[in-house]
Amino acid sequence: GHTLENVEVEAYEKRQVFDIPPVNLIVTEHKSQIKTCPHCGKSNKAVFPESVKYPVQYGPNILASAVYCKNHHFIPYERISEFFEDIMGIKICPATIIRAEKECFQNLECFENIIREKLMISPVIHFDETGMKIEGKRHWLHVASNYKYTCYLPHSKRGAEAIDVMGILPEFKGVAVHDGWKPYNAYDCDHALCNAHLQRELTGIEENYKQQWAKEMNELLTEMKKYTDECKDQIKELDFEQIRALEERFDAIIMKGIEENPQ
Repeated sequence: GHTLENVEVEAYEKRQVFDIPPVNLIVTEHKSQIKTCPHCGKSNKAVFPESVKYPVQYGPNILASAVYCKNHHFIPYERISEFFEDIMGIKICPATIIRAEKECFQNLECFENIIREKLMISPVIHFDETGMKIEGKRHWLHVASNYKYTCYLPHSKRGAEAIDVMGILPEFKGVAVHDGWKPYNAYDCDHALCNAHLQRELTGIEENYKQQWAKEMNELLTEMKKYTDECKDQIKELDFEQIRALEERFDAIIMKGIEENPQ
């Protein structure tokens, strides 16, 4: 029951609370000077910044956040509007978000062209396509990617017509990795089967034809990937002797497969 006010502090126990500050809308007013020439009497008005197009508008941070919510998290327009009003006190209508999406799309054209150029000079590109719906109709999302860049193209067609519109594979001269779908093989470059699909094929051979070499190859490919991933995680180079040993095992299994399937 004694006061500790004048007792020396022995130690501290710490607890931390992380939080965000209240969201306050910042309004930036732009003023365009208007002057009349004393000589000719003509009225002259200064030009506003290119991005300031209307008497009242939302800034790029608000619009970018709305576009992010819609196109990355797939939140409906109405719910985005509700979120902005509830959390930030900002009334943003769906039409404004749609307009921001269109502007974002147009602004990214230059960036998209750069992505295509970077992919074109890449030694290896992975290609794929998957079904999707646009306004309730069946479309295909075509993808071309490497370790760093990805290009998307939604198109109503799945085959060569869409691949040509994307404009990457027709001019590409490196190694195209894909699932072996026939339209891909028609293009003049080196081709490689995606390892995921390759392992499915090997599993099918093992299960349906009881060929041991397919199982051994499947296990070897998994071992190769594991070794490569471990080297990446440890930031070290692949060991030359280990690579040679894995390649020798690979060649030996291939020969077993050829012997079991001479035709």
